[in-house]
Amino acid sequence: LTFHFSDLAVSVAQAMSVAIEVSLLSGESVQVEVEPTHRVHQLRQKAQTQLQLGIESLLTASGQTLCDLDCIAETNLKDGDILTAVCRRGQLISGPESLAFAYRRSDGSVLTWGNEACGGSSKRVRDQLVDVEQIAANNFAFAARLSDGSVVTWGEAGKGGNSRHVRAELTSVVHLEGSTADFAALRADGRIVCWGSMAPDPVAESLLDTKQLIANSSAFAALSKDGHVACWGFWNSRGD
Repeated sequence: LTFHFSDLAVSVAQAMSVAIEVSLLSGESVQVEVEPTHRVHQLRQKAQTQLQLGIESLLTASGQTLCDLDCIAETNLKDGDILTAVCRRGQLISGPESLAFAYRRSDGSVLTWGNEACGGSSKRVRDQLVDVEQIAANNFAFAARLSDGSVVTWGEAGKGGNSRHVRAELTSVVHLEGSTADFAALRADGRIVCWGSMAPDPVAESLLDTKQLIANSSAFAALSKDGHVACWGFWNSRGD
């Protein structure tokens, strides 16, 4: 009798996989197999490939929107469950006084034009702009949140276009905001990461349980899970 551990590994992997049906409102559907350790965005990407269209989000039978960064095991999805796919639409983005535009296509790719120094050219990061979930803009740069929770930036380096110094912190990002010459990112763990002309900011760095992040032209505000609000930015924009 010959026994191969590789055969056992394949069998175990297959036994652990979960078959999920992803359906469109038109009635078209596909079956996607994922492992419990995979994240929702990997399930969504597989469904996108099979359906040949961009998917913005996945809804459970109860109408709950699944978080892209959650593991399949955390969602309590079971073999044979049905999810509804919300198709991704094109989105046009620009800052209040920006000289450039960005357009996120329905397939998650990005097209840019306008003043090159302010983000009108994204050639430097073009290969990284894949499966973009959100784009935020300030007046000088753009920041894109990818489905895996990472962030890609371009535009004027000192005003948010270069995020290399905080790249290690820009993980599991769920939301982005832009303000004049700065950006702020909300992570899944409730922490805030800032970069740009004013960053780092001690107020933002002290926040640990943020559930909502917004910005105006010159300041940011964060709402914590216990209902407290913290602000930072230019004082005359109520950032004090």
